Amino acid sequence: MKKSVYYTILPILLLSILLLSSCSLFNPQKQPQIANTYLKENAPSQVIKTEDKWVMLHSTYGGQTYMISVGENSNSTNSIYSANDVSIWFFEANENGVVWCEKSQEFYTYKVYVFETQKVETVFQVATVVGYQ
Repeated sequence: MKKSVYYTILPILLLSILLLSSCSLFNPQKQPQIANTYLKENAPSQVIKTEDKWVMLHSTYGGQTYMISVGENSNSTNSIYSANDVSIWFFEANENGVVWCEKSQEFYTYKVYVFETQKVETVFQVATVVGYQ
């Protein structure tokens, strides 16, 4: 009796594993994958993919030098902004632009880059003694 149960369950188990593993072939991931390889000093520290743009934040590990780049594909992005002697605490992008917050010794500075105007603008500043907003 036990052998017949094993002979019945085993094929069902193997078939279900086979079916589940083949489902990934028919349901590809919706997120694009980055196939680029970067040297350690050039690798982006954060990558955001909007509907039609790639936005990358590059930073020196342990340093305070940052660069933001934007492009239509991950292989060719153009620098839109760079800063020294700051830390970028917040970084986000959508179809309209990029927003970030820089911390210097004196201020938290909130900035935005609008894709349509292709300009970086300061939204507002807060003294570091007041704190992060």
